[in-house]
Amino acid sequence: MLKTCSRCGKSEEQCRCTVQTGNSGSANGFGAGAAGGLRPAVGTGAGAGAGAGNNAASGSVPNTGPGAGNNAASGSVPNTGPGVSANAAPGLSSSSSSVAKMLEFWKDPASDEEDGQLQPGDLISHQYQIMRCLGSGGMSTVYQARDLTSEEVLAIKMLNSEISLDDEARKRFEREVLSMSRLRHENLLAMKGYGQTPQGHTFFVMEYLTGRSLATELIRKGPLEPRRACGIFLQVCAGMAHVHEAGIIHRDLKPGNIYLVGQDGVDRVKVLDFGIAKIEVNLEGHNNTLTQVGQVLGSPRYMSPEQCTGMKLDSRSDIYSLGCVMYQALTGQTPFNGENALNILFKQVNERPPAFSVVTAQPLIPPVLEAIIMRALAKSPNDRHQTMSGLAEELQRFLDS
Repeated sequence: MLKTCSRCGKSEEQCRCTVQTGNSGSANGFGAGAAGGLRPAVGTGAGAGAGAGNNAASGSVPNTGPGAGNNAASGSVPNTGPGVSANAAPGLSSSSSSVAKMLEFWKDPASDEEDGQLQPGDLISHQYQIMRCLGSGGMSTVYQARDLTSEEVLAIKMLNSEISLDDEARKRFEREVLSMSRLRHENLLAMKGYGQTPQGHTFFVMEYLTGRSLATELIRKGPLEPRRACGIFLQVCAGMAHVHEAGIIHRDLKPGNIYLVGQDGVDRVKVLDFGIAKIEVNLEGHNNTLTQVGQVLGSPRYMSPEQCTGMKLDSRSDIYSLGCVMYQALTGQTPFNGENALNILFKQVNERPPAFSVVTAQPLIPPVLEAIIMRALAKSPNDRHQTMSGLAEELQRFLDS
């Protein structure tokens, strides 16, 4: 029996309707909702989400601007209109299919976007109207945008046109999409959707954050009071524990990737930027790792000794990186500095971090808190806290004492 579309009355082969909800799995016409997982819908429908962007204040990963990060706007996932190619993010999980093939499926059949940097008023997928450019790095550009369906303000991160043909850069960007799609936690930046333009530019949509990075906070106000700092560290630990449970290593924890969005003097933390994250565990048994042993990626001042030497990493590498962040937040200096990156990498591998009393005159850092941070900075992963939850327990005991 010939099937006809409930919207346009055409046959399945002729129908071009793309009406679908991105989360619940319901749809009109022939579109079928993506119920969870990075799987294309049956037919022509594709879910769309509203969301926001991310940032990085310093380091080797794309920066969105001085000392600040990216954005997102929380809210429900709207239905997509005709020609929308973005997929809804809530409930997504890993798949053995490559992200590139999935994004190819959701290519937008029509778009008002021109090649090159977008301008205010430009449209992406007939769904998102560009408001302004938030920042641009070597790999991607982040825009503030408005969802024309829900009126949400969000952020869109798009792979730059000049490197869109670079296979490794594209894979790294797609890996960020895959990493973020697996993570749903109040202390992590939320991805709302993703898609691809007709020009082949991959983009994803994230919640828009109003606030400042920890890097900016330290530049503006200097070292943090110990109890406030611990409140921030505990939230980073909570978010990163969720990341590690999902089998992902961040590999670029630093002040620029920790965002403070609280109001009324209460810090609310979001961890950002999974552009060089490593996926340790693939639930379907396939190898998702794009980097090889011996390849060094990251920001030298916050890299673990094993990361500096290109060794195999596990979640304890992120604990070391957070140790570097905690050291800096309390003293105003990173544990190791040098004339160049190689000099810093050498110190990370071979030297012990200076005692707090050597690098700061601040008398109010309790020795017990210094001991917790120095343990996180142990050269051997076996001598550190073994989990983010374990580190959080020690920080909480300090706050309770």
